[in-house]
Amino acid sequence: MKILKGSLNHLVLTSLLMLSLFLFAKEAFAQVEESGISVIENSEEPLAIGEEPENKFADDEPNDGTIEVIYAPEIQAPYLERQGSSGITAGLSYSEFYPDKFRSEIDNSSYDEMFQSYPMDMIKLDLGLKYNTGVGSFGVGASIGYAKIDGQLRDQNGNRLGGPRDLSVIKYALTGNYTLDTLFNEPYVAPYIGGEVFTLNWEEKDLKNVDPTRISKSGSTSFALGVTAGVLIQLNWIDPDSSLAAQKAAGLNNTFLDLYVNQFNTSNNEKDKNFETAMNLGGGIKLEF
Repeated sequence: MKILKGSLNHLVLTSLLMLSLFLFAKEAFAQVEESGISVIENSEEPLAIGEEPENKFADDEPNDGTIEVIYAPEIQAPYLERQGSSGITAGLSYSEFYPDKFRSEIDNSSYDEMFQSYPMDMIKLDLGLKYNTGVGSFGVGASIGYAKIDGQLRDQNGNRLGGPRDLSVIKYALTGNYTLDTLFNEPYVAPYIGGEVFTLNWEEKDLKNVDPTRISKSGSTSFALGVTAGVLIQLNWIDPDSSLAAQKAAGLNNTFLDLYVNQFNTSNNEKDKNFETAMNLGGGIKLEF
């Protein structure tokens, strides 16, 4: 029954993730169509055989070898004027993940006994859609994260017990957020808050010193809730020319430094392992198209 319930949870989450990716792809194609390249027809008469083309540039105009790139007015407009009604976001970030209430499925050792109170290192990929309004933007998305830690079970005096330990988790989440990106004409600083519904796949391993046989336990959790608060810091000003070129070529409106804290609750299923955390620090890069 537990296996069946876990499979149903993953089926539901996989379906929701596929729906999110479909909406993401649909929005991407819509953006491509909106920013399609227009073709300008040449109205000049073709040249006759042997006829020289007309030189439209005066011979006496100075030329120092530089090339001036002129962008369309809408490309150079402030963000609040050039943004559309919706957009696409993508992010890659690192954060701590410290489930200090976790206890081993192998021998009921605590997390701190196995890993000496060190947090896990989590790498996370986010994809999302945002809907712009006059009071900020509202976003929905999906994310996947991976974290792993290696340790050694020790007693209270620091003496090693047993063999090396490791714990790994994969986190699947559906997210929602609100970003106040209308404080300035450009979103130099944009605070945000968000929430998520997530599930975890986890695996714990123990390699005994006496018998070199790896003992492994694994499982998954029911859905649980998490919260995030952070601030986006625009990086376009570092290289304005490259930012304009990226906007024209790929529709990249903004590049942000993303700094945040998050906290995760445990699920309501008493049979699940407890992966509740306190506040975790994180940071990364976020792109807005």
